[in-house]
Amino acid sequence: MKYLHLSNFNISKVLIFIAFCLFNIFGSQSMEPIVAQDSKEYYKEAETAFESGNYDNSIIYANKAKNLLGRTNPKIESLLMQAYYKNGDIVKAKIAYETFLKVTPPQKQSSELFESYKKTGALIDSAFNELERKYQQQKIDKQKEVENVAIGNEKKQRQKDNDKQEDLKTKKENLERRLFLKAKKSIDPVVLKAYKENFPNSYFSEKTQDLIDILDVKDDLPLAENREASFRGGSANFYKWLSHYIIYPLKARQMGVEGTVHVSFTVLKDGNISAIEISEGASYFKEEVIRVMNMSPKWIPAKKNDEFVEERKTIAIDFKFG
Repeated sequence: MKYLHLSNFNISKVLIFIAFCLFNIFGSQSMEPIVAQDSKEYYKEAETAFESGNYDNSIIYANKAKNLLGRTNPKIESLLMQAYYKNGDIVKAKIAYETFLKVTPPQKQSSELFESYKKTGALIDSAFNELERKYQQQKIDKQKEVENVAIGNEKKQRQKDNDKQEDLKTKKENLERRLFLKAKKSIDPVVLKAYKENFPNSYFSEKTQDLIDILDVKDDLPLAENREASFRGGSANFYKWLSHYIIYPLKARQMGVEGTVHVSFTVLKDGNISAIEISEGASYFKEEVIRVMNMSPKWIPAKKNDEFVEERKTIAIDFKFG
């Protein structure tokens, strides 16, 4: 009994060992065909989908076959490159085509099938090159757009700066004009000199100097006991002064009216003038003559028996075009 018990125990161990060996032999062999069978089925599904025009599913099943195998092969890559190309995904088609060329053994690269795939590959290359050309053109266009925006912004800034400078220039000119008119209205050579010193490059600088020359004339008449009243610098200087202040009346200019006005006034003992009257001349000019004569600087008063006296004067003022 003891012998039989030991024999049964040994037989059990032997049977277990045999079963383990059989499992390793036949079991491991049976697993590999299952994987291969699944990848083949996925590939067939991919082919069927491609033939029916369902390129999305063809790509999905082809990639499943590749993933299940853990590697790729020329059949899978050739199918992928065609499906991607048909689907319009040129970049992935290009990758699949390049992979196809790498994994195809040299001895099979002379086959008609390989040559037919190369024709498709040529179409892929052409489409990829066109895509690359468009991409590069887009980059160039984008760069140009950026440059144009930068140029546009620069122009706007430059225009803004120019406008600012023009605005400052206009403001400066307006200030110079206001101060010039104020200095001119003063009929004072001291004020005019001050203006010229402060604005030596002013547009009105030349006119200012003319007025200074007219007004800043010394009384160099002989110290006679008797003399007539006169404008400093003589009658020519008076008419020069008058030309800076008198304005041709707009209505007379519009109607083309010319004429001569005779104005009478009294030169007082202190050189001021008063009692301005228009003795003769067109009515268009009367108001302007009176306005300007009221602005006249002091005259050199008349003398009689070595004493200053009042004197009545009459002068003619011409209004002519040109």
